[in-house]
Amino acid sequence: EAQNLAGKFRHELKFYINTATYYVLRHRLSALLSLDENAREETGDYHIRSLYFDDREDSNLVTKIAGEDSREKFRVRIYNMEDSVIRLERKIKKDQYILKHSCGLTRKEFELLMEGECSFLLQKDKLPAGAVYFSMKNKGLHPVKVVDYVREAYVHPIEDVRITFDKDLRAGQSFDIFDKQMFTVPMLEKGMMVLEIKFNEFLPGYIRRAFDGIEAARSAISKYAICRKYDL
Repeated sequence: EAQNLAGKFRHELKFYINTATYYVLRHRLSALLSLDENAREETGDYHIRSLYFDDREDSNLVTKIAGEDSREKFRVRIYNMEDSVIRLERKIKKDQYILKHSCGLTRKEFELLMEGECSFLLQKDKLPAGAVYFSMKNKGLHPVKVVDYVREAYVHPIEDVRITFDKDLRAGQSFDIFDKQMFTVPMLEKGMMVLEIKFNEFLPGYIRRAFDGIEAARSAISKYAICRKYDL
């Protein structure tokens, strides 16, 4: 069982799929799982914008490109371009296992972070705050890339299953995450999207069978790395 004192690692599997596969899977999964409660009523999905940070050596990007099994990412994430929920997150990945720590930020705290001021993080008792503070002070952690996509998510209580379709992946050209008019560039071929499957110990058989006959190549996909492919 993969776990440590700071939390429990979960399985995370990623696949590239096309629109035809998406429609088949959505039809099957919607009969087995519930739509995420955060989905917008009119569309059944929600918009995610993440501002990723990296250090002066671009370590997070380099370790991904090098294919290292253990790596981490830091980001600030908002939903539907709003500031009502702002999350500071640290995501740790070991092979197909992930562990995510997060804490809330106020709009003012986010603005301080963007100015390179991070001392307020020491007042937070949540795990990512200390790691971000250390990395900003000692490794030159700074904002590098905005990543946008639209997520359609399905959830199931057994094994905390979460299956998501991430569509319209785009890279932003500024760091003003609350700018609804930000210029963004599409990063995947038309009709392609990312399927993610997350669960604790095992994926229940009746959910696994929903993928029977589906052609999807598992891949070590990083939306962050995809959106930075022109930066190197």
